[in-house]
Amino acid sequence: FSVNGKEYKLGETTLQEMIDDGVPFDEDDLANAGNNINANYETPSFQIVLGEYYSASVYAMNDTDENKPANECVLSTISLYIEQDEPQDILSFNFPLNITKEDLLANCGEPEDPENNIYTYDSEDGDYHVDRYTYKKDSERYFGYSKYEFEFVNGEFDKIYISYLP
Repeated sequence: FSVNGKEYKLGETTLQEMIDDGVPFDEDDLANAGNNINANYETPSFQIVLGEYYSASVYAMNDTDENKPANECVLSTISLYIEQDEPQDILSFNFPLNITKEDLLANCGEPEDPENNIYTYDSEDGDYHVDRYTYKKDSERYFGYSKYEFEFVNGEFDKIYISYLP
């Protein structure tokens, strides 16, 4: 993903690198950047301010066997609830934020094990429909997996969640 045109990578970029680059984090969150993070734990969320009442969440992970400050930890997760009517030019991904479900499937195919990685919900009155597609890769070090999760509500791209576990 990119913030203000600069690319960042989960599992490589530290929270401090983003701070040094002037990423517009919520000031209250920045006050916690030096807090101690236990070994093999993830930080609380740090909000990237994208507009008034609009932000993306990033988390960092201490993937070492010793405690260290949050700002020294590498990024592990980014998530964004997409506000299609709230334009912003701060955060971007390698795919458009107006991607359709059809475009996603055409570019990526269906996730492996569709029974467990495709979620669909329809409200009883038919006014609310959710499709969620999760693309996973097993972690080599931790129990779990890295993943890309795309969620569409009533046909519109609504949420992206990307996590990395080494």
